[in-house]
Amino acid sequence: MDPFELSKSPYFNDVIRVAREAAEDPDHPDLHAPDLADRLKFMAEFAEVLAGRFTAAMRVRPRTPLSRSAPARVEKALLELKEALRDLHGWLKDRSPERLPRGCTRGRAAVEDLFAVFEEMRVEEESFPVFSQSPYIQELVRVAIGVAKGEFPSDTLSERLEWMRKHYGEFRKDFAAWSNAPTENEEVERLLPTAAKALDRMGAALDEMARYLRDRNREHLKVGCEALLQASEVLLSSQQALLAAAVPQGAACPRCAAPNPAGARACSKCGATLPEIAGIPTQTMEVREATPEKTAFANLVRLESAVEEFLQGEGKREELRRQVEWFAQKARSGRRQFESMKLPEGFPSEAARQIAQNTRELMERGTRAVVQGVEKLERFFSSDEREDLHSGLERVREGAALILQAQEKAMQAQAPPP
Repeated sequence: MDPFELSKSPYFNDVIRVAREAAEDPDHPDLHAPDLADRLKFMAEFAEVLAGRFTAAMRVRPRTPLSRSAPARVEKALLELKEALRDLHGWLKDRSPERLPRGCTRGRAAVEDLFAVFEEMRVEEESFPVFSQSPYIQELVRVAIGVAKGEFPSDTLSERLEWMRKHYGEFRKDFAAWSNAPTENEEVERLLPTAAKALDRMGAALDEMARYLRDRNREHLKVGCEALLQASEVLLSSQQALLAAAVPQGAACPRCAAPNPAGARACSKCGATLPEIAGIPTQTMEVREATPEKTAFANLVRLESAVEEFLQGEGKREELRRQVEWFAQKARSGRRQFESMKLPEGFPSEAARQIAQNTRELMERGTRAVVQGVEKLERFFSSDEREDLHSGLERVREGAALILQAQEKAMQAQAPPP
């Protein structure tokens, strides 16, 4: 087996790629050492975050035989991953060539074990009762029911309610900003009041559930859960209708160039995850501008607004930092997802292969430019040079234009002849 074969984890694949480059270029170790050090640091931090999230998730998971065995299996796999990263880190000190393939092999095996456990848990969770299409509301309602039955401590509900109410507030701000933007789309204007009412009802339901934490009256949980589920069902339906009305175009897959409907999270043809920065937004409430005359990525519109408001003296520095950090996370996540994609082994024709290859090349340039622009924007907070904001935003726009060009070319190529 190739010791540098890629894994199921796009994050660990970053480590594997750099380790392969270092192994294939033993005469210039210092050229690859900084990149490997950065990726090992990120992977180690991600493993810590993953461990914390898994522990938190297990606190409110129904007690099953798998729930009892999974923690030990995950702990063992994470320990093995830690040892693999330590092995690879040792190469930075002694440049022992055997460390690179050994560390990658051990790390990939650990990743496979982790994915195996998570897949078993996912399959089992499909048999659990489904309350909502939204994973966040599903989790909140499930925890509330567990608290009402005495299966979970009350603080688990408190934590999730606090998280949900915080994000609900941000959601309301995004919705207000989007709904107040100029539009000549009659269908969008018709749908907005329904979504707004559902949001109001959702907030009232969360308030009702919070009352339980004060008086421990389980009736608050029952009434709150029922109201939350009803409001969320209306809101999700409204979101889907708003997305179809506001952003009728879909996204071309950067892996195989197949067209996908608006809001798709995965390619309908090859199954590849569609990078957020590369596609039409999957969150309706992030959509702020998209007309037949001008197509704009909602994530970029949000960033542009924050930068331009700050440059005009209308925005606060901390708000700008928050928006830049938010966009940076989206950009880097999309870039990593794109880099982890491989072209399919076969295509129905040479023309199809060429379309996919051209799309990928444009996406490569576009996502790279977006990340470079993000780095310039982030530099502003240490340099205080407003030029970093101007040049960073311009670079992000250039990247977005390349991404859009890639999608449009692929969509045109996939369209049937007139």
